[in-house]
Amino acid sequence: AEYVTMHRISLDIEKQDGQTVWMWTSLHDTTPRVKALHRQVYCQTSFPFMKPSLKDFRFDPKIPLFTMFTRWVYKINSKQNECMIVQQNWFREALSGLIGYPMEKIKVMPPKLQPSLQPMPEAAGQELFPYPVFLYASTPDCHKNFETLCKAAVLLEKELGKDRFKVILTVKGKGMFLIFR
Repeated sequence: AEYVTMHRISLDIEKQDGQTVWMWTSLHDTTPRVKALHRQVYCQTSFPFMKPSLKDFRFDPKIPLFTMFTRWVYKINSKQNECMIVQQNWFREALSGLIGYPMEKIKVMPPKLQPSLQPMPEAAGQELFPYPVFLYASTPDCHKNFETLCKAAVLLEKELGKDRFKVILTVKGKGMFLIFR
């Protein structure tokens, strides 16, 4: 859809405003065909770098097939971008190798977040949360790295001690979730 619809949208904007779009930033990993003076794309889906196993095909065949499909999709129109934006250096290096895009034009822009394990401030005389809460809302798919999250929780518990944080992990949607303390 983005390869047809976005092009029409860029032409509609030009018609309405009387000028070509100055900067088009695509936030969905692919580079749509648009009319714009400058283009960039934000890439965050690690599907192309997943190495599917036989277990993945048995669990949900569409996931490994999608990994193969996204390797091809990332390449479409990618050379038309002035830059690509990612959050991690490993992703930058892997993306450059995958699609042949110059590494110096792939910008690593991690979030500017200073995590804290301090208790939340009190509100109206009551402490809201006595410990940090990590919420991982997701679908139960093999590529969601639940194992990595659980291993990180074990390491954090070893460092901080028991009952110092909570991990809420959704696995089915619609109110079905697991809580680890």
